[in-house]
Amino acid sequence: MDDMSKRQAEAFEWRHWLRALAVATSIMLLSGVVETITSNAIQSLYPDRPRPPDLLFQLLPHLAWTQFVVEAIYIGGAVLLGVYAFRRRHWREIPEIIAIFGLMELFRAVIMLLTPLAAPYDAATHFNVGGIRNWGEFPSGHAATMLLFYLIVAKDDAPAIKKALLVMLIAECFVLLTSHSHYSIDIVGGLLLGYFVYFEYFRGRMFNWLKPLLKV
Repeated sequence: MDDMSKRQAEAFEWRHWLRALAVATSIMLLSGVVETITSNAIQSLYPDRPRPPDLLFQLLPHLAWTQFVVEAIYIGGAVLLGVYAFRRRHWREIPEIIAIFGLMELFRAVIMLLTPLAAPYDAATHFNVGGIRNWGEFPSGHAATMLLFYLIVAKDDAPAIKKALLVMLIAECFVLLTSHSHYSIDIVGGLLLGYFVYFEYFRGRMFNWLKPLLKV
């Protein structure tokens, strides 16, 4: 292939990547809109939501300051995924990665309206992808996101990052409980949601219609 043909191929690939990125970004933005609508609906329709008992809250100390550890781990996980994704061999996967998180948030936006619970701790930090206060508890977006961080990273390509994300996932679940940011059932639900979206996208058929729009 001569130099001109290579440049044309690269230009086509970048155009394809940008189109895929636009689709993925649209999914993420849509999830933010839907999540904002359902979150506001929860606050409007169920202002006196129940605050159920939680066995792990009784067994573990309540350390309110650990809610900031929750966010620090969350940001750290995003940074590690970014380091992984922007490596030369993985940049093509970025649209799919963004779309997977958007799909997870879309599912979560609908599910959290089904069983509206009161926040375990009134001062806990809960914000959606648009930066607006999130009134939904179940399932936990933090738990789902951290699991996706871990699952997306290939062990053979980045074993150190993979191990670090596993430790951060476990730590995140623990501090979500000690900070009373989420009930234990929220965390279980978030893990199941993240697992479902990841494996349904890569091994299932539900998103077969979407994959050609995201693959580069």
